[in-house]
Amino acid sequence: MVTINIEKDRENSRIAITAEGHAGAGDPGQDPVCAGISAMMIGYAKTVIASVAAGFVDEAQTKINVGGRPGYGHIETVCFTDNDFKILSCALMPVELFFKELQENNPENVKLLYHPCGE
Repeated sequence: MVTINIEKDRENSRIAITAEGHAGAGDPGQDPVCAGISAMMIGYAKTVIASVAAGFVDEAQTKINVGGRPGYGHIETVCFTDNDFKILSCALMPVELFFKELQENNPENVKLLYHPCGE
């Protein structure tokens, strides 16, 4: 099972996503559930990087560990302004919706933990 933990802490301007485990919905390297999770994690990481590069978000302190070890991905961003937190929270919305839908359709493979602190 893959456990996905999403934390949004407005008070500390922190957004974090961690995915850990293996879905077991297919053979290694052929698992559609794991592939979907990986794609969304990488997509969000690239969105954060592009938002900073384009100047939409002031430089934020970001830690990205996607693909570092099999079955693990972590993205953590600390925003320096409330506006940056709002922008990156909005960018996270489709990722959150995808993970919720994935859990609903694959309850034996995906566990979503959601912590919307300060929202």
